[in-house]
Amino acid sequence: MAVPVLIGDPTSARLDVPDGSEHELLLVRKGRRSGVQMIIAVHSTVLGPALGGCRIWHYPTLQAAIDDALRLSGAMTLKAAAAGLALGGGKSVIRLPDGPEPTAAERGALLADFADALNMLDGIYITAEDVGSSAEDMAVLSTFSDHVVGGPAGRGGSGDPGDFTAAGVQAAMRACVAHAFGSPSLADRTVAIVGVGHVGGPLARRLAAEGASLV
Repeated sequence: MAVPVLIGDPTSARLDVPDGSEHELLLVRKGRRSGVQMIIAVHSTVLGPALGGCRIWHYPTLQAAIDDALRLSGAMTLKAAAAGLALGGGKSVIRLPDGPEPTAAERGALLADFADALNMLDGIYITAEDVGSSAEDMAVLSTFSDHVVGGPAGRGGSGDPGDFTAAGVQAAMRACVAHAFGSPSLADRTVAIVGVGHVGGPLARRLAAEGASLV
C-alpha cells in the first residue's frame, strides 16, 4: 500500500487520511502570495501522469477540501483507465477563504501560488479546468507552469469541457434507463436538472433534442 505524503502546511500533522488509502501523494500547501490553502491529490501514476481538474471552491474546513480531492482523484484514475488513456488519476482543490469572491489581483496571486505547487511535482500531476475554474484560469496558469491543459480554444487549447462532461452524463443516464426499463432511450422520460451551468446547460439541450421532458 502506498503511503500518502503530507507536505507544506503546518496543520498537516492534524489532517486525516483514511486508513487503506491507495493514494500515492497528497500535497497540502499554503500559497506564499495569497495565503490560500491548496491541495493536490495524486491517486495513481501507474498508467501515466495523473490528470485531473482544479476545483476552486469554498469548503467549511481544510479537511473537507482534502476529502474532496482524495475522492475525486480516485474517480479520475478509474475514468482514465476505462477510457484507455495513458494517464493516471489526480485532482486539486484551491480552498477559497470565507467572504467575497477574490478580486482579479487576488485570483492572479492564488493561481500563481497554485502554479508553484504544480511545479513542485514536476509533471507527476497535470491540471485542467473544473468547478470554479475556467479556461481563462488555465491560460493564466500556463504562463507559470507547463503542467496545464484546457486553455481557451481560440489559443490552441481544448476550451470549456462542459459539453464533453454533459455527453458523459447523458451516456450514463442512457445506461441507467436501459438497465431499469430495457431501453436506453430518454425520449418521453422526465428529467430534473438542478443547476443549468457549464454542464447542466449543455445537458439540457442534449436531453431536449432526444425528446426528454425537462423540469
